[in-house]
Amino acid sequence: MNGEDTNWDELAQDMEDGNYSVDSEATVTGAQATAAGRALLREASAGRNPQRVMPIRQGRPSYIYRTTGVVPETHLLRVKITKDMNRELAEAARQRSISKAALVRGALAELLDTSH
Repeated sequence: MNGEDTNWDELAQDMEDGNYSVDSEATVTGAQATAAGRALLREASAGRNPQRVMPIRQGRPSYIYRTTGVVPETHLLRVKITKDMNRELAEAARQRSISKAALVRGALAELLDTSH
């Protein structure tokens, strides 16, 4: 099965329906899967400007990388808010077509008078 001949929608539906079996001899996990994934990414990014290719790292791409192409050092901040604040935050984010996190980042940047 190669990428050009694969009907991905059909394959996805088969998996959802339970009509798909995994070849245990071809399945890779752990370090072997990590190495295989990295090799695929290196191959897929060949010929591109290395500064525009996100470094291979664990986790999803950061919001800032997706919007700027720069991989900054980021920190996680967890806060507790009331149900009402969460509802208002969700509504404000929905009206702006952005995530709640993006709205909070923008509000903090404005409050702190920074451009981050």
